[in-house]
Amino acid sequence: MWGELAEKDGEIPLQLIDEKPVVAFCDVKGSIFQGDFCISTIHISSVLIHPTFQRAKEMQNWHDGMKAQNKDITLMPSKLIREAREVKIKDIINGSSATMKDSYRRFNARITTLVDKDEPWYSSCKKCYKKVNIKNKIVNCSSCMSENVDHEERYRLKIDVFDGDRHSNITLFDAARYLLGCDQNNISANIFLLMLQKED
Repeated sequence: MWGELAEKDGEIPLQLIDEKPVVAFCDVKGSIFQGDFCISTIHISSVLIHPTFQRAKEMQNWHDGMKAQNKDITLMPSKLIREAREVKIKDIINGSSATMKDSYRRFNARITTLVDKDEPWYSSCKKCYKKVNIKNKIVNCSSCMSENVDHEERYRLKIDVFDGDRHSNITLFDAARYLLGCDQNNISANIFLLMLQKED
């Protein structure tokens, strides 16, 4: 969202971000940025939050159903990932920028080590998800340039994986919840169990 629309209506989606409402955009511009489809507002764009037309109701019902099953739709693999070409780790590391630019690849690998098992999280700004600085109980976000911001612990789990040919370090953020089976507030016991399973 840009310009006057961002200034007038931009705060509303941020206030409702935990609710994950259905949002409809009208008269927007579509583009491809780094392989992802993006939409941007222009001077005649309009935004509808919690629209009441039938397709919006169906989407909201679907979202509520996923939430009831404790499924986080933001962590589900996208169509781009499901249809991506399967490669080896070395193909990604050795691939030229011209070949790999604006494209998706996927690979299968086995986890060999939890690199940062003692502290696989960081204090994150709830607005921009960047790391915050906490000093004397005052939380500052240098990205938002704000003091006393709302913050939370967020996963940043580093793992070493092996695909049978090559090792690589991978950093997982919210997706670590699927690997460990819990949120960051209940992590210690699950990391211990995962290490025991790896040793077995």
